[in-house]
Amino acid sequence: MPWLVNKFKTTYDYTATGIRLGANRRSKLLLASMLPRLKCYSALGMSTSKVYVAEVTIGELRHALHLRKQDIFILHEILGHSPYMTGDLYQNRPRCIIDLGAHIGLATLQFKAAFPEVAIHCYEPDPESFRLLELNTKALSNVLLHHEGVGSELAKAILYVHSNRHSATSLNPPKDKSDVYEVECVVKSLDTILREVGDTVDLIKFDIEGIEYPVFSHSGLVQQVRFLVGEIKASSRELDQFVKLFPSHHVSTQQMSRNMYLIHLSQNLDS
Repeated sequence: MPWLVNKFKTTYDYTATGIRLGANRRSKLLLASMLPRLKCYSALGMSTSKVYVAEVTIGELRHALHLRKQDIFILHEILGHSPYMTGDLYQNRPRCIIDLGAHIGLATLQFKAAFPEVAIHCYEPDPESFRLLELNTKALSNVLLHHEGVGSELAKAILYVHSNRHSATSLNPPKDKSDVYEVECVVKSLDTILREVGDTVDLIKFDIEGIEYPVFSHSGLVQQVRFLVGEIKASSRELDQFVKLFPSHHVSTQQMSRNMYLIHLSQNLDS
């Protein structure tokens, strides 16, 4: 039965990620058992927002990580598969990174583990995820947190927060609003953010839940950023439109699921 094989493989992969990342026996057990706990709690209609603390090892970095059961998916995605780390980055070490949609700080932790000297500006509008972002980065040097989102212009906006899946929180109203509550937040245009950061930004990582085109199409300064990497929710036609925004960048895409792509953009280093 293919579905049973897939479930076994998924459970094995998540368990292996937890054991690899855990820095001690307790943390290995906690992370390895997080997916079954999540499935059990979800089946019983129980909250998945309780916060746990695990000691993790990411490269040379050993760090206390605060997370909810629901965060195990994005932990496995980012720290298990390293989608944002490319060979170009190691060859051209970034000095300044902007993390748009920083969530609880997993990508930021991975960047700091690889490039300890880098300055990272994290933008996260979700209050609950921002609280964990603060806890997960407070011991790191040169990480600056901004309790704001990114949009097409400076404005106040409504953020739609999924109580049992904060990683899906978005400025776009969802079709299904069950388990969703609304929070008012401040969003800034990408050009405003780039001007406020001031330094030359080498990399923008983005995970902004479906507003990629309006954000990047309203930015002129983004063309000066050497590397961009993130997830884009789009049809193949919409993906082509997005790619056309970056005529001076080399583009690499990987389809993750239907209407979901991982995209890497890198400027010609001779330009």
